Amino acid sequence: MTLQQTITRIADELGRPALLEDHRRRVVAYSPHPDGIDDVRRSSILEHRANPAVHAWITGLGVYAATAPTRVPGNAEFGMLPRVCVPIARAGVVFGHLWFIDPGLGAPLDLERAGSCAEQVADVWARARNSQDLDGARDDELARELVLGRAELRRRAADELGESGRFDGGRVRVFVLAAGSAGSAGSAGSAGWGGSAGSAGDAADAARPSLERVARRARQALGGRSVLALTRRDHAALVVPASFGRFADPERIAATVLAAAASAAVTPGDRTAPRSPDTAGAGGAGGAGGAGGTGASLAGGLRIGVGAASAVAAARRSYREGRRALAIGEAFGLEGPVVHWDRLGVYRGLDSASALGLRSGDFQPGLERLAAERDGPVLLETLECYLAAAGHVQEAASRLKVHRTSLYNRLARVERILGIDLGDGLDRLGLHVALLLRAGERGGRRSRRTREVA
Repeated sequence: MTLQQTITRIADELGRPALLEDHRRRVVAYSPHPDGIDDVRRSSILEHRANPAVHAWITGLGVYAATAPTRVPGNAEFGMLPRVCVPIARAGVVFGHLWFIDPGLGAPLDLERAGSCAEQVADVWARARNSQDLDGARDDELARELVLGRAELRRRAADELGESGRFDGGRVRVFVLAAGSAGSAGSAGSAGWGGSAGSAGDAADAARPSLERVARRARQALGGRSVLALTRRDHAALVVPASFGRFADPERIAATVLAAAASAAVTPGDRTAPRSPDTAGAGGAGGAGGAGGTGASLAGGLRIGVGAASAVAAARRSYREGRRALAIGEAFGLEGPVVHWDRLGVYRGLDSASALGLRSGDFQPGLERLAAERDGPVLLETLECYLAAAGHVQEAASRLKVHRTSLYNRLARVERILGIDLGDGLDRLGLHVALLLRAGERGGRRSRRTREVA
């Protein structure tokens, strides 16, 4: 019998609508409410958690400190009928409460009878949690096998997921999460950009607990077992269906992940309350959320690299694309927290060129000499703006807020220093590629290099 079925049966036997909440005041299960429902119960069911004001009032009554069934008076201000609260405990540790609405229309609910169901609820809850833990452990293995395993392991994992019906559409997309300031580029495994090995190691270690927390919350928000999650030292990955319904829009999924990160940043972990009935049964007060909020270790914000949709068995490719997208976004300073692999365009080619050892000087020698001029930064900015405007002088002058004559003078100086003709299409192309590669080289030096392309 499931926990939901147990609560429904108990409510039927006692003739009172019931609701079970955990130690964080989150709704776990509730019975049908044919007539006996009030504003507070309706709000709890709709919002999946207790109203903070109601919770504060009940706490003030000492109800949560009780170790036996307790009567709670009604409160007209909240629109709340009288209740009976039954603590659900194991090994002397209370990890939830079962609430019965007792409107007082007939004989009051017998406290001893209400309390007799507590042990049964605790046992069923513990079994449910144990089953969830086993399922969660296998899900972790599937995620690891799917994106990191050898070919045979990847195929088997894909087959198992297909047989379970969890990826019915046969397509997935991998979202790679990393800390924006240190984990994005280097951790994403782009081989072409430089950097100091290990320079972000401490930051990566600090970010891991927060990434685990964000991945867990994002997975819950996206549908629980419909999504697989994997956390490594400096990044996390979410394997998400890509073929149907709410999963078809990668922008929406990325927004959900960012919202989960924001939520995790402001909600500290609970290090004292028991996480579940089975942890309480072990005599512990296990941590409920790991290492607290994400504010410190994700101080640079969260960045997300989105791989292209792929077959389930090819999820590893989408995972690698997500990591490379993060690397490219960091190296080139691309705006926004989300970088989509299939929208990177020419930046993918530039990254591949850099990975092959090509540098800006291979396309246009002399850029460092230009940068060393007294007004070198101004000349480089002028060039970048002119080329970004596709050679349209009027538009470039407008962006730079200078007169066209000043722009022509600057461009003429560039031509003399570099020995090129900006009227020549190939010269302009080589210069533009060189400037973009130079930006990537400079960005790459600010991020940690890794040779792992797992």
